[in-house]
Amino acid sequence: MKKLFANTNVLLGPRGQRFRPDWDWGSRCLAALVRWSGGYAPSQMQLVEVQTKQGLLRGQRLTPPHKNVPQFDAFLGVPYAKPPVKELRFKAPQPPEPWEGALPALDHRADSPQFDTFITQKNVGSDDCLYLNVYSPQVPSSVRHPVEGAPWPVMVWFHPGGFTNGTARMSQFAPEHLVARGVVVVTVTYRLGAFGFLSLRSPKLPGNAGLKDGVASLRWVRDNIAVFGGDPGRVTVFGCSAGSALVEYLMLAPSARGLFHRAISQSGSATNQWAGVLPPDEARARAFRLGEALGCRTEDEDELIAFLQAAPTMDILDKSFDVVDPEKEGPKGLLFPFLPVSEAGVESDDGEEAFLPDEPRKLLASQRFFPVPWIVGLTDCEGLLTVMDDQNGAGRGGITCRRLDVVEDDLERVVPAELELQKGSPESKAVAEGIRKLYFKGGKVELPGYFNLYTDLLFTAGVTQAARMHAAHPNAAPVYFYLFSVVGGNNILTAFLMRSWPELKATAGACHGDENGYLWGRRAPLPPEPEWEPHSLEATTRRRLTALWTNFARTGVPAPPSDPDVEGVDWKPLPATSDVKAPIEPYLDIGVSLGVPRAPLWEERVSFWDGVFDKD
Repeated sequence: MKKLFANTNVLLGPRGQRFRPDWDWGSRCLAALVRWSGGYAPSQMQLVEVQTKQGLLRGQRLTPPHKNVPQFDAFLGVPYAKPPVKELRFKAPQPPEPWEGALPALDHRADSPQFDTFITQKNVGSDDCLYLNVYSPQVPSSVRHPVEGAPWPVMVWFHPGGFTNGTARMSQFAPEHLVARGVVVVTVTYRLGAFGFLSLRSPKLPGNAGLKDGVASLRWVRDNIAVFGGDPGRVTVFGCSAGSALVEYLMLAPSARGLFHRAISQSGSATNQWAGVLPPDEARARAFRLGEALGCRTEDEDELIAFLQAAPTMDILDKSFDVVDPEKEGPKGLLFPFLPVSEAGVESDDGEEAFLPDEPRKLLASQRFFPVPWIVGLTDCEGLLTVMDDQNGAGRGGITCRRLDVVEDDLERVVPAELELQKGSPESKAVAEGIRKLYFKGGKVELPGYFNLYTDLLFTAGVTQAARMHAAHPNAAPVYFYLFSVVGGNNILTAFLMRSWPELKATAGACHGDENGYLWGRRAPLPPEPEWEPHSLEATTRRRLTALWTNFARTGVPAPPSDPDVEGVDWKPLPATSDVKAPIEPYLDIGVSLGVPRAPLWEERVSFWDGVFDKD
């Protein structure tokens, strides 16, 4: 230990003074590095320091394990709100408290409580989870001269996971390929499940705490990102799946207005049935069902809140899925017990402004949202997600392509619940018959039609409708639509699914979330990433995708003619038209090559769902 720190010198603070750690703090640093380095080479323990509004932070300069990828500064486990424990459980986030001395930011903090689907298959996490991670090409305080290129645009990432699980850790979201493009990256942990979305639809517990965490993280970015070399006037929020829907929720939230300037949504919308708001009565009923499942039978709000705020974290997690009926709810889509709610007509006791003043579709239809330049899109086979079974799947008791016979016997099971059609009614039967005709040519339910059906049912319908409603705003900002269709070695979720279901010999395209393997690096315990040849599909896709996303964060234009990595593609936004049923064109196909197809995206399928959801 003494020898290790004998050679440790680092420039810290605005005056560039050198710092030699004390032995106790040095021991903690080494322990932290052993826990989380995961393939990164610490640069001779090169510690870096920034002064935030709350106090002094000490981070670490890292060397990525890839060739020709530059070093960057990492600050992990930075508190952006007060720990939501005890009486703050389920409540809106409170501002972070200041600290004295230097706070080591060398280790990830706990994830939100969840069942870890992909790695440990166990309950993990803690109520004390409101932390974020900041990655900078180089913080200005670590050098004596101005940093070239700073201030950099900022990209704030919200992870996927159905508002039920997920992580902001570098194991899944290692930032080096984005940071190398000259951006500051922030990854956010927000509350999930009951901890983030329990609601009584009342002033005492209005709900949406997890979404309000997103606003709190953006306020922290606004107040602090400049000291990391970031530009608080160029903040792009981006996310995948539930994180993608959260991004759109931020565009609908009055409290988030002005905190970000651009947005990227990868495969998720606030209008998707799995991410949309619960009916008010159902949201309230689920809260009381959770209390009953844990042993508290009551109709009194105060008694229920006090009981649940004192209940053990893992007990709440274990009983969360008891509040829904898998047979009733599961066939309609991905089964998540706690979701966002409309706060219309509800005033919080703590004076917090309502995050969501109405249902997403109503806000979009009435143009009550904050338009910013937006990239939004899909993968070409989102429905591969249904390979997941009840044990490793996205919602216990939910959909799975492994039981096509169940759908064949009762196709009305997949008629969207938000249509509020009585099962067996002529209207419900007509929708089911239309589905059979379009996806199965009037015959038996089979793959790949099933994958296409769930691609559209779970993602395409909501995403394409939202994109056109955003484009129809009278003050519309550009809306760029894309389709990701690469099938390569970094399609991580596809690879996971094929291992879990060997019968799936080949895929029809890119699965939900597969583009993340090209935007982000990965670390243990996930399998190591090969060193791809420079002209391989994997390396080429990474160059293209990171260029498109970071160009957009920098200027609002994803494919400028001056960037050779986007190969001169002419990606224009959707037309600014009031026709919310217009075909999805132009759009960018991110495949083996970059191109703008001549035909609209899946015109027959998109038109079918437009008609299904048209209640006028």
